[in-house]
Amino acid sequence: MEEILNKQVGGDHYSQVEIQPIMYILSNKLDFCRGNIIKYVTRGKFKDKDKDIKKIIDYAVLILKYDYKYTDEMVSEYLKQKYNI
Repeated sequence: MEEILNKQVGGDHYSQVEIQPIMYILSNKLDFCRGNIIKYVTRGKFKDKDKDIKKIIDYAVLILKYDYKYTDEMVSEYLKQKYNI
């Protein structure tokens, strides 16, 4: 596994962190959405910055909708009340 972790296609953003996101994700048995949040949080300051933060928000909304059964209206209301968006 170490050999695979030392190879990165498309940049070096993960080589700059102490723990590879994939190792954290697998060790904690995170699902797809939560794993992607970890990935984008980890690389955000090195790679796509604000785009990665927007992706984090998108995955968080998916968690609200599919894990916690929020409707589109509930998500919209929450975002409007909390952030005025």
